[in-house]
Amino acid sequence: MDVMSNLPFLLVGLLGFFEIRRQLAAGQFQEKSEKWPYLLFFIGVFLTGLGSAYYHWMPGNPRLVWDRLPMTMVIMSLVSIILMEKAGTKIGIRALGPLLAVGFASVAYWIWTEAIGQGDLRFYGFVLFYPVALIPLILYLFPKPVHGINELVKLGLFYALAKFFEAKDEWVYSVTGVISGHTLKHLLAAMSVYWIMVMLQHRGKIRFQGGLK
Repeated sequence: MDVMSNLPFLLVGLLGFFEIRRQLAAGQFQEKSEKWPYLLFFIGVFLTGLGSAYYHWMPGNPRLVWDRLPMTMVIMSLVSIILMEKAGTKIGIRALGPLLAVGFASVAYWIWTEAIGQGDLRFYGFVLFYPVALIPLILYLFPKPVHGINELVKLGLFYALAKFFEAKDEWVYSVTGVISGHTLKHLLAAMSVYWIMVMLQHRGKIRFQGGLK
């Protein structure tokens, strides 16, 4: 179930990719550079599905790398998206490269510490938590445009539920006997990132109507 529950990540990644293609063809991106945070986000979502399934099929640290790398890609691209939509296109695009570099460095650091027998996950944990925690601050500091707020709230709610069931992994399995908390985490996390696809669709409609500057 932990393998199969990654299928929604693949679906959301593909839906996002085709939505970006559609909006590019329709001229709904004011600048073509605006596609990059969204494109890398959905590529990361798709690769998370592949990497997580690969790891859960036969768990081990060498395979875990391919689970964690795309997850940092998703989180850092999301921060870039929020910066782009709330603080301005240039800020979001310029932040994308450094954010991704920090995310990849956190996984590289973990690999290195594993090799020397320490297995330090603090840097990786920082990347998973603090960029996400910064999003409400970005929304507060840059309240306009209001586009996407509802979707971001839903993203946050589903993400919180995913983390809750991840923490209750064994308890959920003891109750159901079939599904673990980790399986539910995958499904809820996929639902969480789905709302970015919905936000992108709404963004395209507003662009088409000329209402998003």
